[in-house]
Amino acid sequence: MIRSLQGVATILVLLATTTLFFADLSSAQACAACACGDPTLTTLGSDRAFAGRVRMSSIMRYRSLKLGDAANQTELRELQLMLAGAVSLTDRLTLGIAIPLAELTVNYANLAQDRSVGPRDLRLSAKWTVMSDRNAREAHLGGVRFELRLPTAPEFSANDGTLLPIEAQLDPGSWKFVQALWYSYFAYPWSLQASARLRVTTEGNQAYQQGIAGFVDVQGQYQLNTRLALSAGLHGRIARENTQAESPEADTGGGIVFGSAGLTVALAQDTNLNLNGFIPAYAVLNGYQKESPLVEVSLTTDF
Repeated sequence: MIRSLQGVATILVLLATTTLFFADLSSAQACAACACGDPTLTTLGSDRAFAGRVRMSSIMRYRSLKLGDAANQTELRELQLMLAGAVSLTDRLTLGIAIPLAELTVNYANLAQDRSVGPRDLRLSAKWTVMSDRNAREAHLGGVRFELRLPTAPEFSANDGTLLPIEAQLDPGSWKFVQALWYSYFAYPWSLQASARLRVTTEGNQAYQQGIAGFVDVQGQYQLNTRLALSAGLHGRIARENTQAESPEADTGGGIVFGSAGLTVALAQDTNLNLNGFIPAYAVLNGYQKESPLVEVSLTTDF
């Protein structure tokens, strides 16, 4: 189990080393870009699938959030490392699995602190390409994606055995269902990714239930050469208030839009490093919620 922020970073370095090692082993095989006929640099979920392709990713993300006014403010800081894999059974069907590992630190107004470290909910997904319009110059792809998040995360307790409050738990112990429509456009050196997602959950531990939420993402990419690409996008979220024992939870729900800028670098054949920054651009959130800029680093390789 990961014991600290330094431990998480060490694991990511090890994963990067392992990924590059296997990428070198697979370099003698036909490359993924050759198999799909497109040299566009992609990350997990933004790719053009082909039958038999296996894609693995490690994604590290850091975020912080402040809830409540100054006198009663709670600050949450989270570092997450998600290990993910996907296999394309056909040119149209891709199945995926992901397990996030996280360190969550919660600082309270009374100077108390809670900390939880461990695995979050297991995620299973299926992506189906419904529309596939391709020619020598460009491609329009579209389809649906379904994700099931199982309540596998452990419940954390204080030293005296009492359960930590729900805000200090990595996940609330509920089933989550995510349905999405997605669209991709490829016309090298340009590409565009767009999606709309809906997330619904069941009631979880401590009678807590996350509100229904919708997400919209649009991101464009321009590839400078075969090894380097720049991207920018907008990412919106709107959600109902969370509830506990069927009562609305303060400082939850509302809408927010993030702007993003990113850089993708080809480290080796079929191995890409992606750096992304997300900055809150506009928010209409319930109560007092202050989202910080979010940083994401991912490593993706194909076999």
